[in-house]
Amino acid sequence: MSIFGFHIAMSGPLFPFSFILLIVITETYGYRETGRAILIILLSQNILLILLSITARLPSPPNIPLSHEYYSLFSGVWRILISGNIAIPIAFFFNSLLNSKLKVYLKGTKWVVRFLLTNALSKGLLVFISYPINFFGVLPIKTVLHICLDTWLFKIVFCILTVWLIRLISEISSKVDSTDIYDINANYSLLQLYSPKNSGMNLYGR
Repeated sequence: MSIFGFHIAMSGPLFPFSFILLIVITETYGYRETGRAILIILLSQNILLILLSITARLPSPPNIPLSHEYYSLFSGVWRILISGNIAIPIAFFFNSLLNSKLKVYLKGTKWVVRFLLTNALSKGLLVFISYPINFFGVLPIKTVLHICLDTWLFKIVFCILTVWLIRLISEISSKVDSTDIYDINANYSLLQLYSPKNSGMNLYGR
């Protein structure tokens, strides 16, 4: 879509909400719980995209005039399937890991700085990895880079405008569950996401 001359991919307005969810989970429950949420997001996305791809290829009744249009719309989801399984794990895990480490290093202070820094870097990874794959051979590389930059800027502006709201949500979540996990000496290996021994320290109220 085009807004005031800026070319923004439709995923631009949608994915910030995923990052917001991950930030709140990391701030309140720690890296381990965030990692589990990321795996669920990936699994759900893959199931949806695979079903869309299969459905688009199923034979339609001959009297349905929109069957070709549906095929044209959904037959290319394999690009999103590939880019999503590369860009999303990299961006989401990077976001959570960096925020987790910064929270420990800064002893829970500088919340706004941590929020903006981790989001700026991780969202940059997301758009500059996924969009070139999504639009390869479809749009000129210059146009793709333009979309990447404009979408990334949109995401940054969104973060700046919502930072105080997200902080409030994070604080409410922490207060409701009396939880404020610090991943001190945590093992960030993906193999340890479901280990009961790999849980951070709850320093709520300290």
